[in-house]
Amino acid sequence: MKVKFTFFLFLIALTCNSQNSFEGAVYFHLKFTSKDSIQSSRIEKENKFKVKKGDSIKMLYSRFGHIKYQHLNSGETGIDYYLILSNGTRYRKLKSGSIDNPSTKVRFIGKFKAENQIVMGISCECYQYQYKTAKKKSLTETFCFSKSSPVLDYKLFGLQSNIADRDFFETAERPYLKYTFEATNYKIEQTAYKLQIENLPPEEFK
Repeated sequence: MKVKFTFFLFLIALTCNSQNSFEGAVYFHLKFTSKDSIQSSRIEKENKFKVKKGDSIKMLYSRFGHIKYQHLNSGETGIDYYLILSNGTRYRKLKSGSIDNPSTKVRFIGKFKAENQIVMGISCECYQYQYKTAKKKSLTETFCFSKSSPVLDYKLFGLQSNIADRDFFETAERPYLKYTFEATNYKIEQTAYKLQIENLPPEEFK
């Protein structure tokens, strides 16, 4: 199974190389884990997260450098999608119809090579980015990718406002297959289960 899937990614990569930069979707399972010591509190926080962000994400990559995160199965008051345009403009749309532009101020500490992980049956190279909040709490982001995945033109994503996003795309030149965000009291994991090439209409990113 592992050999078949690796070969499948290799064929996708060859196709994308002929089209310059990958355009298509990566589908993720989304998992939130509370570190609260009280079980009832953990369950409540995990349920609230599912209402807000759902249980899976469809991540769309445009060949023009736009990225869209579609939150699947979120609640009526949850997030519909999160859009980042190639010029660095970003906003999210709630299912209620309102639009905002969330931001968090953190201090970047450094980038580190992390231990490889297995995602979709293949070994993935991983990099970790560490930060400190204004209250000196630690945050980490970990991105994992496979060199068998389709190629991304990292220059298209050069105006991403997040330091880790910009650096990761330049380092990997691939879409990530696993993303982990960890704080002192919770962890969020996005683990890919499908990657596919598709031509995306421009209105998808408006």
